[in-house]
Amino acid sequence: MAVPEDDGAKGFLGAVALLFLLVPVYQRFSNKYEFDAKKVEAHKGIIARKLNTIRLKDLRSVNLKQGIIQRLLNTGNLEFSSAGGGGVEVTYKGIVSPKKVKDEIEDLRETVLEN
Repeated sequence: MAVPEDDGAKGFLGAVALLFLLVPVYQRFSNKYEFDAKKVEAHKGIIARKLNTIRLKDLRSVNLKQGIIQRLLNTGNLEFSSAGGGGVEVTYKGIVSPKKVKDEIEDLRETVLEN
């Protein structure tokens, strides 16, 4: 005697699997990070947009956060705080080679402060 298949459970598991695949894709394409000799910026969203900016001359700290998996994958999050803010104002999530990016931004900041 055959056991009846539960299509509802398969559909639910399929939806959960699809969600786990789509969330990282959405996060990847909905976030854009930029920095130059004047500012660090984080653009978030696809339809509704949010832009956070800190001028390099106002940058107080750059913090690198990595969990064990992120360290193994050489990714991490950078958190930026300004002199006028009370906490983290700009966050770069899932950055590849985050230590290298942090060092580049800190070098730019030093150059800006020297001039």
